[in-house]
Amino acid sequence: MDRSATACTGAGSIRRCRSSRFGPLVLLLSSLTISALLPGQSAQAQIYKYQDANGQWHFSDKPFKHQQQSNTGRDGTTANSTATGSDQDAAEVADVSDNTDLAARFEQRFHAQTEIERATQAVVSIDAPMSVGSGFFVSNDGLLLTNKHVVRPTETSHWQERKQLLAEEAKQLDSLKSWLSNEKQRLGEMKQELNAYEERIRQAGRNTLKGAASSDYKILSDRYQLWKMEYDDTNANYQTRNKKFRKAQSEFNFQSSSSRVKQHFTVILKDNSKLKARLLALSTEHDLALLKVDGYRTPKLQALGQATLFQGQPVYAIGSPLGMRDHVTSGIITRIAKQGVVTDTQILPGNSGGPLVNEQGEVIGINTLKVLNRSISGEGFGIAIPLATIRAEFGGQLDGF
Repeated sequence: MDRSATACTGAGSIRRCRSSRFGPLVLLLSSLTISALLPGQSAQAQIYKYQDANGQWHFSDKPFKHQQQSNTGRDGTTANSTATGSDQDAAEVADVSDNTDLAARFEQRFHAQTEIERATQAVVSIDAPMSVGSGFFVSNDGLLLTNKHVVRPTETSHWQERKQLLAEEAKQLDSLKSWLSNEKQRLGEMKQELNAYEERIRQAGRNTLKGAASSDYKILSDRYQLWKMEYDDTNANYQTRNKKFRKAQSEFNFQSSSSRVKQHFTVILKDNSKLKARLLALSTEHDLALLKVDGYRTPKLQALGQATLFQGQPVYAIGSPLGMRDHVTSGIITRIAKQGVVTDTQILPGNSGGPLVNEQGEVIGINTLKVLNRSISGEGFGIAIPLATIRAEFGGQLDGF
């Protein structure tokens, strides 16, 4: 992006910035079909799209002032066109009726007010067998970056923790089952003794000891009933827990088996439409994965240019926290480390795989985890994998990202 001509206006914590090598800001307008402007006449507005030297697309209902357009309109008329300037940008008319052109469709439908809001158009939710995470497009032909643990949860500490919890539950249930078996046997023995005591009382006739024996029997019988009630409650609790455990264990085993080999994933776009993405690559050392959506022209995010990151810099996390899609949280960079960018931006389950961006909507890194302060529930810092790590892992496949 050419930063030689940039205009910014303050608006709360988010600055609205636009930059264009063509000078004045070109506002994006919806494509309108205008019927019966004059009797016997009709026209349909066109959307013009321009790709600059950085590969970023710009949309407008009018040609840029510094270019003369040559496009065939829907009424069949044609005008000559040449692009001026040393850095000639690609120009063409966007066919907004093309359902495969997601970039044009989103620009037309979602009227972004800031670069952050525009960046959300390139972020998706990813539905995997054992997790829900986020991802984002880094090319116009559907390349998607996300976390490895989103598509391969069996290789994560979270999966190990869940496996351990199930193992602990199985151990507790086995112990409870053994206790119930012993209690059942003891209750049976006590019941036999009560029955024998009752028979002796019945055979005693009307002697002077029968009243005292009957009183003792009542005390023992009440004690037995209380014991049995405790046993029955514990047994009912065991049966409920055991049923839930068996279901959870079965689902865990199935999902684990599926996730180890799964190659295709459902991605949910900003407009709630769903597409299939195939797995291209997994990092062996880092929490990174590369997916691909085929057959569509997609919106994409730009990587951070030459600007230097600094502590206190405003940043934004985009993703699907807690299953709530298309959310943005803001914060600052609290520390810059080799292993990651640390931020106080709120990172929640579901944000994993989504981008951490600056005020211009440029990618700083991929949100991957949150380090919690165990003494304060929910408080902690988010960690984003930096661009250098991403490029080192997938640089040859990212098409200039």
